[in-house]
Amino acid sequence: MPAGNELDLGKLRQFIELARVGHYGRAAARLGIEQPQLSRTMRRFEQELDAELLQRHSRGVTVTDFGRNLAEAGEGILAAADAIHEFRKGPDVQDEDEVVVGLPPRLGPALTGAVFEGVRRRWPERRVRFLEASTALLEGHTRAGRVQASLLEDPPDTDGLISTPLLEEELVFAFAPVWSLSLPARPLRLREVAEFPLVLPTVTHGDRRLVLKAEARYGIRLQPVLEVDSPMTMRALVNAGVGATITGGPSLHEDLAKGLVASHPIADPVLKTRLCAAAARHPIARGTTADLAQILNECVTSLVRGGQWPGAALVLT
Repeated sequence: MPAGNELDLGKLRQFIELARVGHYGRAAARLGIEQPQLSRTMRRFEQELDAELLQRHSRGVTVTDFGRNLAEAGEGILAAADAIHEFRKGPDVQDEDEVVVGLPPRLGPALTGAVFEGVRRRWPERRVRFLEASTALLEGHTRAGRVQASLLEDPPDTDGLISTPLLEEELVFAFAPVWSLSLPARPLRLREVAEFPLVLPTVTHGDRRLVLKAEARYGIRLQPVLEVDSPMTMRALVNAGVGATITGGPSLHEDLAKGLVASHPIADPVLKTRLCAAAARHPIARGTTADLAQILNECVTSLVRGGQWPGAALVLT
């Protein structure tokens, strides 16, 4: 970048979106702007950086090596910027009679009951509230102190959060048995997964962010036919054969046991997600936060050791 220029975060956000979808029209629609405006912005962005980010062709765009590196680093830059925004707003005032727990939607059905019982045993007089939201939203609420502790998938390394790894899991290719696919005995390569119609979570979810990083790093572009926020809806669509998905978690193994879906491992690259218990680095109620994080740890550990999460491996600390 030429001396004296500052990185424009607005242009960076637009570039990352374009790099994700590889098409000006689709990226502009997702960003809520006109395609010519996005094209002009990207050309100015390349001029400001004095670097080629995109190779344009009739089918869309291909990200250059420099562009892929920028897109991957840019995710962290934007996460840090969002964290600073939360710091400037300041933490919310918490209700001392309420315990607020953050969970990813795909883990809610398996963990809510156990976490609720653990909280009630520790604080029988307090109300309990669960916030199920995407990874990005949970990160913001946790940093700001609106959630006392949460489970986050691959949280960013920022000053606003302190996280403890609990488990790791390799995501798999899941599809409806009615597809009757003839798959190789070896794991599928991610480039091969890109040949199938996919139903994936939106980019605010931890699993999708992990996949996007792999796409950028290896120069692969998946083309989901649908993006949905609800894990229940995604499961129904996959079970109905609308598309396959890349997923993991206890609900997947329930569906596998019932014969509702089939799965196949993915390699080159392996998509390994890490689940962490997270809290604000400077919480308002430090004792509550620490105890709640321990409850989350115990509930996740019990789920894995009880055989209800076969694909997960506990992280020993």
